[in-house]
Amino acid sequence: MVSPAFTPRELARVFEKAPSEQTVLRIIEGWRLSETAAAVNKAFPTITVEEFLKTAVVGQRQNTVLAGLPADTSLEGFLFPDTYFFKPTATATQIVDALLDQFELRVGRTLRQAAVDRKTTIYDIVKLGSIVEREARDRQESATIAGVYTNRLEIEMKLDADPTVQYAVGEWREPTIQDLEIDSPYNTYKVAGLPPTPICSPGQAALEGAANPARVPYFYFVAKNDGTGDHAFARTLEEHEANRIKYGNK
Repeated sequence: MVSPAFTPRELARVFEKAPSEQTVLRIIEGWRLSETAAAVNKAFPTITVEEFLKTAVVGQRQNTVLAGLPADTSLEGFLFPDTYFFKPTATATQIVDALLDQFELRVGRTLRQAAVDRKTTIYDIVKLGSIVEREARDRQESATIAGVYTNRLEIEMKLDADPTVQYAVGEWREPTIQDLEIDSPYNTYKVAGLPPTPICSPGQAALEGAANPARVPYFYFVAKNDGTGDHAFARTLEEHEANRIKYGNK
């Protein structure tokens, strides 16, 4: 507590003392649930990774963004990436609830409206947002990349999304030719449509992009590999192949 009557010295003592009374938990955009669980365990050693993962399910939670999801559904994708401050005695349930409540606060209204307007579900928007999060290093491209994937979904074209393969493999690394052949419902090079679940915790830009994809004529994109994180977009496979050659992308 801070009083307006405190002297500068008294204020200094309060703020010097404050860090020892709270534990900082930082959740990074694009982390999968297991990475979030590991961060929680590091900040709160008494909470095991297994306990956190067991707690991070829909259960009896009444958040509107979870409406219609079975109780045993994982909260992968719904634990909002941000910096949080907890008491050192915080429990796994309190942490999960705080991250989920922040998701509801930051993007709940946007997702609910988008689900109605686009005749889809919040869950599918979050799935798309999680892919966009792993693809769009430049946040300004989020809606465009979401638009490309939406175009593919509309014509029942496979997404061919590397991040879903990375999720299936269990590592955020460049997929190999062998990885692209993996037998998994998350391998969008082989299975059409969105993956069964979100693949990471998307941030606000990715979720808003997935909620309101840009209307673009593109069906392909490739990284420019120029250090910006930007992509070159293409309408046709021929244009896409030319971009791949131009930017030295495999």
